[in-house]
Amino acid sequence: LLMMAFAAGCLRVRKAWKGGLTAGSTLGLYGLGLIGAGIFGAGPMADFPPATDRTAGILPANDLLHFAFGGTGFLGLIAGALILGIRFIRAGRWGRAGFSILTGLFFAYAFMGIASGPPTSAAMIAFYVAVLLGWGWIASLSNWMLGDLRDGAHARSIA
Repeated sequence: LLMMAFAAGCLRVRKAWKGGLTAGSTLGLYGLGLIGAGIFGAGPMADFPPATDRTAGILPANDLLHFAFGGTGFLGLIAGALILGIRFIRAGRWGRAGFSILTGLFFAYAFMGIASGPPTSAAMIAFYVAVLLGWGWIASLSNWMLGDLRDGAHARSIA
């Protein structure tokens, strides 16, 4: 719900901070994905613990909905980071651009690692790091937007 509130805030400042529409839309999608994935929790995977109540190779509807919501939300985060990274490049904000693009690419890489089959330990660790990086990017984005609005620098922050 907090992610949805942040996305709404991005939409509210979109006129003063170009990029707010993109950030609001993609991060809103991320927020919806988080909510849906939380409602539909996933069960055991890769036969741990051993499955006794399901047919091998068939996922229950709850699991499928969890993965559908989670995947959609993650794509929103990845798209938001990459799109804003490109906008930061155009504005000459190189630090912001680098952090945004790094976050989007690493999150995409880690997400593909866990979505491509039963996850390995290395894939899970990479995904945990990507989630931390993603939340760090969101915190930084909120700080950048707030600082730009306070400083009146919104006209030059993103072209």
